Amino acid sequence: GFRSSSVTGVQKGALPIWDIFYLGVRREFRGRGVARLMGERVLDDCRQGGGTLVFLEVRHSNKAAIDLYRKLGFVETGIRRNYYENEDDAILMEHDFKNNEVDDAV
Repeated sequence: GFRSSSVTGVQKGALPIWDIFYLGVRREFRGRGVARLMGERVLDDCRQGGGTLVFLEVRHSNKAAIDLYRKLGFVETGIRRNYYENEDDAILMEHDFKNNEVDDAV
């Protein structure tokens, strides 16, 4: 079948906190707004599920993803140095529904 993207590992713990483990779009479908739609959908699902905070981490070198997450209302909260196999750092990001709304202008 046709698959342009995938989201993996959105999880709800005992607290109203969710984690996004993977959000990816195949190269041939990038630049078409697919990731933005997926991110908005994941945030909607988290909010409707009672979530108040959503966490993720992203490679420091993945500037497109970092930009997208910022547009979705995530803020950088820390760095894990040499986190990935290639020694790239992980940027820790958080979305707080109480203090954030998705930027509809983007």
